[in-house]
Amino acid sequence: MGKVSVQEIKELMKSTGVGMMDCKNALVESDGDVEKAITYLREKGLATQAKKADRVAAEGIVMALTNKDNTVLYTGVTSDLEKRIIQHRDKTFGGFSARYNLGKLVYFEEWPNITSAIQREKAIKRLSRQRKISLIEKLNPYWKELIEDKEQ
Repeated sequence: MGKVSVQEIKELMKSTGVGMMDCKNALVESDGDVEKAITYLREKGLATQAKKADRVAAEGIVMALTNKDNTVLYTGVTSDLEKRIIQHRDKTFGGFSARYNLGKLVYFEEWPNITSAIQREKAIKRLSRQRKISLIEKLNPYWKELIEDKEQ
């Protein structure tokens, strides 16, 4: 199969509680068959039984946000992705993301601890704009919103 959609990855993430890259790899390995992907994840020891419903949470998450026109990029780190996205969308803290209306999540990575996530965030921030775009487009080629606004 080779390619899988962002929606397929999101659905597998929601049903298993596993990170984005692991879900993508499992779907690729199973030619897009969700049941085979779940089995693959279980065999790898990645699927968890207990998962927080309707949220993406990890010890550390690196994220990339943009505006509705995909013209401005922001890289940040958090331990609670859903909560942080809401804060960006509501412009709770002001600053860069509020000034440029950045609330569209187009990329994220889960890390086992916040220290590793901060290191990765700093590494991504050092990348050129084109390399950041390439990183995003590997997993989200159409720059689709990865967490929908629940109020829409």
